[in-house]
Amino acid sequence: MKNQILYILFSFHLLCGYLTAEEPTWQVTGKMKYPVSGAQSVVRDSLVYVIGGYSDSLQANVRWIQQFNPVSGEWSIVANMIEKRYGFFAGIHDDKLYIYGGINEVNPNSFNLEEWDFGSPNTVVHNENELFDRVFSTGTVYKDNLLMIGGYAASRGSNANLPYIANFDFHSMEISSVDDTSFTSNALPVQQMSVAVNDNLFLFGGSFNGVLQNYDIIQLENLSRYSVGSRIITPRAAGVAVYSSYSDLIYLIGGYNETTPAVASLEVISNYDTYPLVSAGSQLNYARRNHAAVVLNEKIYVFGGENASGKVIDFIEEIYAGPVSVVEESELIKNFSLSQNYPNPFNPETKISFTLQKSMEIQVEIYNTLGEKIITLVDGSFLAGNHSIKWNGSNQEGKAVPTGVYLYSLIADHNFITKKMLLLR
Repeated sequence: MKNQILYILFSFHLLCGYLTAEEPTWQVTGKMKYPVSGAQSVVRDSLVYVIGGYSDSLQANVRWIQQFNPVSGEWSIVANMIEKRYGFFAGIHDDKLYIYGGINEVNPNSFNLEEWDFGSPNTVVHNENELFDRVFSTGTVYKDNLLMIGGYAASRGSNANLPYIANFDFHSMEISSVDDTSFTSNALPVQQMSVAVNDNLFLFGGSFNGVLQNYDIIQLENLSRYSVGSRIITPRAAGVAVYSSYSDLIYLIGGYNETTPAVASLEVISNYDTYPLVSAGSQLNYARRNHAAVVLNEKIYVFGGENASGKVIDFIEEIYAGPVSVVEESELIKNFSLSQNYPNPFNPETKISFTLQKSMEIQVEIYNTLGEKIITLVDGSFLAGNHSIKWNGSNQEGKAVPTGVYLYSLIADHNFITKKMLLLR
């Protein structure tokens, strides 16, 4: 019975990142005055701006730029875009808001990059280029550049040339195509989720011949793209990725996939730029897709979106995303210790070393980042002292496992220690 409890606790800690701390949960904290789906949101001066989207009450896409004060709970429409937009991109550069895409019809405004100064009642046209004609794209603003990724051209038609990655330079006012080879120009991923942290853009999921589980990184200094060994837990598109500098974690929220029209799950990503660990977080109270989300003052706020029936959700949800006082499990364990594997990263094999303060029964097991056991390396009695074993990157059936992050755990004396390692084929 004790062993069963231990394994249950072990699996739980695998999902929660091996830390002892109370998991935050989503709280419903109010309603949007003008609920929308397919909108974008940004933060400026402790205020949230929700831009565009589709309104159930109007049965139409809107031009609105809404302002929300999380302290007072007040909503107001403070400006209007030139064009109604749904499934577009919005980001801030030099204290101005820039908006492109999301016009799903033949319309000359599809080629416009709109600009707003956070004070005027209307946006203005900052630049015009056919490559701004993108629906359901993602991207980021990095230094003096606006990066545009994926989507499809609506105004120019489905056969229009559209590079997967394009870069707009705010100084030269020119757009350059960065990546024409990853996908054909008229068949690109859509509804991917991305978030920039430091000099990297992290790119998740999306839809391309099915809903994806991809986890890619674009290095923003040279715009090179590569895939990491990990994948997200749940295939999803039309969710939101946000980063909290308070917790140093990436959060992947909601969306949809081929079996679930609106996803409620949250994925939390630590060590995002080294050996990523993707774990399951608290479920939203209202499953949603095509929603908006921001991080402000140690909280994530989620706005709008659609439920599984396509109805726009008016409830606002928030969750704590700040630092948590935690204790590493290894700090509580005195009778044994586990060293970092060497070499790490490794190929084809690595050494795992551990020290026992007394004779005891132990297990050494390998797991993937979904918490699935790959292989049991050791299950037996060991004397006190230093020990080491090797793993050759194979599973219990002797088959080679793919490149990726793996977890190795030493279980003994009704406790365990877990560490991460990276296999590179």
